[in-house]
Amino acid sequence: DRFEQVPAANLRKGDVVLVRAGEVIPADGEIISGVASVDESAITGESAPVIRESGGDRSAVTGGTRVLSDWIRARVTSEPGHTFLDVCAAPGNKTTQAIARGARAVACDLYVRRLAALRDLPCLRVALNATRPLPFRSRFDRILVDAPCSGTGTLARNPEIKYRLKAADLAAYQARQVAILRNALPLLAQGGRLVYSTCSLEREENEAVIAKFPGAWQTGMRLPGREAGDGFFFAVLTC
Repeated sequence: DRFEQVPAANLRKGDVVLVRAGEVIPADGEIISGVASVDESAITGESAPVIRESGGDRSAVTGGTRVLSDWIRARVTSEPGHTFLDVCAAPGNKTTQAIARGARAVACDLYVRRLAALRDLPCLRVALNATRPLPFRSRFDRILVDAPCSGTGTLARNPEIKYRLKAADLAAYQARQVAILRNALPLLAQGGRLVYSTCSLEREENEAVIAKFPGAWQTGMRLPGREAGDGFFFAVLTC
C-alpha cells in the first residue's frame, strides 16, 4: 500500500492512516491491522500504556494519543467539525482532545467551580444536573458520559474507598448513572457514537446500567493487577 503524509485536519471519515511508534494518532478510528502499545494518558490521565489491536473491544483508538511501540493501520471514524458533548466534563482532558481534533465541543458539569478548569478552552461550558433532562435542542455527533461512580477501579490509589463504600451506595450510583444515560442518549445524532465509562469494576454500575438501554454496545474493562494502572469500564454505542 502507498501512503502519503497529510495534515490531520485534512483527514475525513473512512480514510486509512498508518501510525508508527513515536507518532500521534491523528483522529478517532478503528484499527484494521497491526497491534501497538498506546499512551492514552492525555485522555484517561493514566500513565500506564494499553494494548490496541484490530478486532474485538480493543480496536478503537482516540485522536491525540501516541503509539509507543510497533504500528497500526486505522480507519478514521470521525469528521473534523463534529459536535461533541461531554456530559460530565471536569477536569476537561477529554474535551481538550476533542477540540484539538477540530470538534465543536460543549462541556457540562454539575458544579460551576469544576468548570473553571475549562475556562481557557474554546467551548461552551454549561453547569447542569445531568440526571434531569438536558437543555439542548440539537443533536451531537459524539457524546461522552464519564459517569460519577464508586471508583472501585482506583482502590490501589484510594484505599479508603473500601472502608466508606456501602452496598446501598451502588444502587444510588446506578440510579444516577441510568438517569444521566437516559438523558444523553436522545441527543445522539444518526451515525453518531456515545461512550459510557466509569472507573468502577462493579457490575451494578457497568453492565447492569447499559443493559437498561438495548443496543449493539461494544464493551471493555481494564482490571488492575492484570493490567497496569487503574481499572475502568467502557461501553460504546453507535447510532
